[in-house]
Amino acid sequence: MLLTRGFFQIVRLKTSLNFKAIRPVISVDKRFQHTPKLDSLPPEERGRYKVATIPNAICLARIASTPLIGYLVVQHHFSPAFALFTIAGATDLLDGWIARNVPGQKSLLGSVLDPVADKLLISTMFITMTHAGLIPVALTTIVILRDVCLITGGFYKRFQQMDPPYSLNRFFNPQVNSMQVVPTMMSKVPE
Repeated sequence: MLLTRGFFQIVRLKTSLNFKAIRPVISVDKRFQHTPKLDSLPPEERGRYKVATIPNAICLARIASTPLIGYLVVQHHFSPAFALFTIAGATDLLDGWIARNVPGQKSLLGSVLDPVADKLLISTMFITMTHAGLIPVALTTIVILRDVCLITGGFYKRFQQMDPPYSLNRFFNPQVNSMQVVPTMMSKVPE
């Protein structure tokens, strides 16, 4: 009998003659272990699976600065908030330029991390500016719902492109059925 469940494939069931004990023999299916070995990839492809890249560090710094910018807006310290927001925008350009022009710095993680950092910063700005009374609630609601729909659609597209078995570890592993997020020119137009 051949059954497939989750990460394991049950190859066959052995039973004794008295049918008292059923002992499954479980082995990992080799079809689902298709993560590439970095040494076997050409040098220009090795960077795709790297996590520690300069653009990723810049994106993480932008994500880390987002709560500070939001705090400054809520406290009505608009000049420092604007300065930090401008620096965050410049780092967005910088990490994109580095990823495109420096060999080995383009990564699948970065292709996902950069839009997430942008959405997080923009959403935080809309929420905090609404809290400070600078933007109407209806506009903020529309922008946040749009971003939630984009993120949900991205997760759904990732789920559609995955091969079984499904798990959170495989879902967030960029080496499994890797897809790269490529922004359109329309997404770069200021909101």
